[in-house]
Amino acid sequence: MSTKQTVGFERLVIGDAAKPRLPGVEQRLKSERVQEGLAALPGWRLHPSGKALHRSREFFLPGEAAKWAYFAAELAASQHQRVQLQLAGARVVVTLYGPKGAGGVTETLLGFARQLG
Repeated sequence: MSTKQTVGFERLVIGDAAKPRLPGVEQRLKSERVQEGLAALPGWRLHPSGKALHRSREFFLPGEAAKWAYFAAELAASQHQRVQLQLAGARVVVTLYGPKGAGGVTETLLGFARQLG
């Protein structure tokens, strides 16, 4: 295995296959690893795009849902995590996106989903 430097990119060369990597961007996980991670996260599933995690949470009261959505938004902002929240009554739908450039689910994204429960 060898490493070559090109303008702003690091290339990892394995045999004949070269895969460009953006410097400082976490690489996406293979689908098997994503499925293993999701198995340990009840309620979370892979978004149809294959590049995000998705979950719906139901609360007893709409106020509880709003407080949890606020908590999730604040936590995401503190960790620079891309998140989409939809609040409807006592239901919150959460979609977590991996870092730009990663092209999918990363270990950090699974860890953030774990924090949200």
